[in-house]
Amino acid sequence: DGSTHAEQAFKLACNIVQAERDEIVIVTVTEPTSAYLSLPFEDIGLTPAEQEVEMREAALKEASSRADQLLGRHRDHCDRLLIKSHTQQLIGSPREELCKYADLMKPDLLVVGSRGLGSVKRMLIGSVSDYLIHNATTPVLVAKAQGSALAQGTLPPSEAHSVRKE
Repeated sequence: DGSTHAEQAFKLACNIVQAERDEIVIVTVTEPTSAYLSLPFEDIGLTPAEQEVEMREAALKEASSRADQLLGRHRDHCDRLLIKSHTQQLIGSPREELCKYADLMKPDLLVVGSRGLGSVKRMLIGSVSDYLIHNATTPVLVAKAQGSALAQGTLPPSEAHSVRKE
């Protein structure tokens, strides 16, 4: 999603992958948003429902465009590192869509970021990483934003491979 936490997860995945045999699938999920209306409905000639649909479609189109740019940057980064990769953009609830996609693709490992929510916020709004840990059928590695040199992408690749569990 472009957040610091997602970037940490991407860097971690790049550090633990073996370019000659592994592949990274970079997935982003665009969550449909509810747009709030700021103009009087009469001023633009649409009913409230029509205006809501137009605003949702515009917001989703903009978010999808940003996601495409982000995925392109990550794909280019993998190309520079000679890591095989492909990208996938999904639409829906991030936790549910990532779980469904993992069930479909059956990856060896999911690498996700952690926003570092406190226990109360995590209980109230939930955490994508927490949901995946408990519901995905694939092992999940959560990258902490303030993590090690491996998570920050500063560990040399030769050392990064030695920390991988065989």
